[in-house]
Amino acid sequence: MEGLVGCVAARGYASVTINDIVDAAHVSKSTFYAQFTGKEDCFLAAYEASADAVMAVIVEAADQDLAYDELVLAATTAYLERIAGDEIHARTFILEVLAAGPAALGMRHAVNRRFADVLRRLVDESEEERVGALSPAAALMVVGGANELVLSAIVEDRLDELPALAPTVSAALLAAVTTAES
Repeated sequence: MEGLVGCVAARGYASVTINDIVDAAHVSKSTFYAQFTGKEDCFLAAYEASADAVMAVIVEAADQDLAYDELVLAATTAYLERIAGDEIHARTFILEVLAAGPAALGMRHAVNRRFADVLRRLVDESEEERVGALSPAAALMVVGGANELVLSAIVEDRLDELPALAPTVSAALLAAVTTAES
């Protein structure tokens, strides 16, 4: 999977062949085909593994004894630092996923919903009175907005600036939470 990730980040999904992947991974085609049915299958497995790793970083950051707004900032910062620190995976799974076909786009949608569900859980588990609810649509909107910021940073070669956007993304999430008074 890492062979695929490196190749896709360097040349784009459409240009990468099975030969490229097995050469980068230093494995034979038979070894590759023992694990995957093809390039798309390998991409989907790698995407899922990468999403799980990023999700774990967010969940770990949110598992602290902090005030709600500090937890949101910690989780957002952890996410953006993780993305900024791994250009190869960011390029592959945020930019190139858009070129990887309908199954990859479906998985992207499912992953974004998982991220939105984590945000909703973070809000739901808050014990602070002022914290209200985060609708599925609002949570997905925040995830989509954060994704677009990351995509822009990749395209404009400014991944290193992502962690500085944590307060902006956190503010968007906090603004999307509705209280009983709203």
